[in-house]
Amino acid sequence: MQTDLSIYNSLRPSFIEGVHAVKFNALSAVISRYRDYARSSEQIKAYSGDSLLMRDIASLLDEAPRPITREYQDFTPFLLLLMLSEEFHVVHYVERLVTWYFGYCCVDELRTVCTILSECSYPHHDTLRLRFKNYLREARKTLGMPVECNAAVMLKMLDASYEHLTPADVGEFEELLHLGDDYEFISRVKSNYLASDNVTELAGVSSGFSAARPPRGYVSAVSNVSGSCCGRHTTRCRK
Repeated sequence: MQTDLSIYNSLRPSFIEGVHAVKFNALSAVISRYRDYARSSEQIKAYSGDSLLMRDIASLLDEAPRPITREYQDFTPFLLLLMLSEEFHVVHYVERLVTWYFGYCCVDELRTVCTILSECSYPHHDTLRLRFKNYLREARKTLGMPVECNAAVMLKMLDASYEHLTPADVGEFEELLHLGDDYEFISRVKSNYLASDNVTELAGVSSGFSAARPPRGYVSAVSNVSGSCCGRHTTRCRK
C-alpha cells in the first residue's frame, strides 16, 4: 500500500483560494487526527454538513483520473466524510464509487464501507444497504454458500465481480450489516430437514430449543423456508 498518497493533498490546490479555503484548511487537522468512528465522527460531521463544501469535494473527486482507494493514507476519514454527507451530489458520488468497488471486487474498500455502515444508519444509506444485500446474495451463489430461497426477487448486479471474495469475507460483511442471522437460520433448517417428522419438530430442532415447544414465530418461518427450499408446503417433512 502506498501510504504517501493523500486525498487531501490531491484536492488542496483547488481550495487555496475561494470561499471554502479556510474551512478546507481546517479540515486537514481533523483528517490527520482521525483514529476511529467513535472518537472522530463528531468532528468530521461538522464538515460533512456543509453542503457547498461537500459538493465541491465530490465534484473534484468525480473528475479525478482514478477513484479513491485504500492506497491513500487518508482514505478512511475521507470516505467517512463523504458517507456522512446528505448532499444529493455527494450521495450519488458515493453510490457510483461503491458500484466501482463492486465491479472490481475491491475487498478492502468494501470492508471499509461496511464498517462505516455498521457504525451509523441514515436514510441516505438505504440504497447502499440494498445494493450490498444484492451483492452479497450473488456472492453467496457464486461461492456455493446457502442462499435465502424465499427472498423477494432482487436485481442481479451484471457488472459486479466476486473473484477476490472468500466465504469469510462474505460472512464478515453480513455481520457488519446485520444480514448473517437469516442465512444461519436457513442453514440450520436445511441441515435438520430430513431428520424431522413435521414442521413443528423441525422448528424446535433448528431453533436450538425444545422440539416440543419451539419459540413463537419459528413454525411459520420454518414452514416458509422448508417449503420454498425443498418444494413442500405441507406440515409433513418426510413421507
